[in-house]
Amino acid sequence: MKHPVVAPGLGLVESFTVTRSARAAGDRVGKGETVAMIETEKADVEIEAPADGALEVVVPAGPDLVPSDTILGYVVGPA
Repeated sequence: MKHPVVAPGLGLVESFTVTRSARAAGDRVGKGETVAMIETEKADVEIEAPADGALEVVVPAGPDLVPSDTILGYVVGPA
């Protein structure tokens, strides 16, 4: 099953910057493990894996703003 990796309810924040990808596509991750760091105007936030499995398609770190509803990647694991 594919589990989307998303930024947690950021409220009024419309965009953020991915400041660090802690894991790469293909890496095995555990539920709750940090997979990326994002920066908003107000805070730095750790993005956690929503499930155990293999990380697929990770938005790379960089200076570009990312809309807050963007799926950053997927964790593929058992249903």
